[in-house]
Amino acid sequence: LVAACGAAGLLCLVTFRPSWEGGQYEGAEAFRMETLREAAAAGADFIDLEYKLGAEAIQAFKADAVAAGRARIIVSDHNYEVTPAPEELAALVRGMKACGADIVKLATMANATGDAFRMLELARSESLDHGRPTIALAM
Repeated sequence: LVAACGAAGLLCLVTFRPSWEGGQYEGAEAFRMETLREAAAAGADFIDLEYKLGAEAIQAFKADAVAAGRARIIVSDHNYEVTPAPEELAALVRGMKACGADIVKLATMANATGDAFRMLELARSESLDHGRPTIALAM
């Protein structure tokens, strides 16, 4: 699949989301991480890792991925209940960048219109004002 994307001139983003972060994968973590390492070695442009893996695991994966290819690391966090307050969102972004994110991705639950606006402002502020590529979405 990674090769097919490259042949078509498309960027390739790979994620393998575990059930503990809202995905469907329920197997062994070692297999999941090895699969993502293989995707990086095969030439994936982006690999999406969960912030809940922790800084040590993310930094180790990033070191392997950079050595194996050109993959940039998206560190993502998914909150299926609420959109946190702006200061909590800012702290999350700082933590994600500190653990090695090339791109930060935050997905939150919008329980009111203001939640969606808060996420749009986060993306604008982080990406434009601070030069930190950020994906922010409200579900």
